[in-house]
Amino acid sequence: EIMPGLVVLGRRWRVAADDLVCPGAVLGVAKGAWSGVLAAYVAHVEVRFLLVESTCAAASGVAAALLVVLLLAVTSTALLALTSLDARQGAMLDTEVRRRVPWLVAWWWRLQAGEVVA
Repeated sequence: EIMPGLVVLGRRWRVAADDLVCPGAVLGVAKGAWSGVLAAYVAHVEVRFLLVESTCAAASGVAAALLVVLLLAVTSTALLALTSLDARQGAMLDTEVRRRVPWLVAWWWRLQAGEVVA
């Protein structure tokens, strides 16, 4: 039997929930590593420019922007992990256990748009 396609944003896509497990896990690990790098850099910027006397007038703006990007990256990583976990549950035609997957995918795409803008 064929797994039913996901319905996201009112449209049926030619991808099923079980197709999202491995890509979501790999991307989640990569985004988790990226979040760690960002967290280290934010800590460096905070210590270097904000806690120590700085002559850079834009230091607080840079730190705030980096914090927003870090928050988006961490939230995106959490959504990817939840998507991977939810997408691998249940039997092929048991769509009830994967009912959150379309919602998680839609929110993940919104966060990606936010990361691009930020």
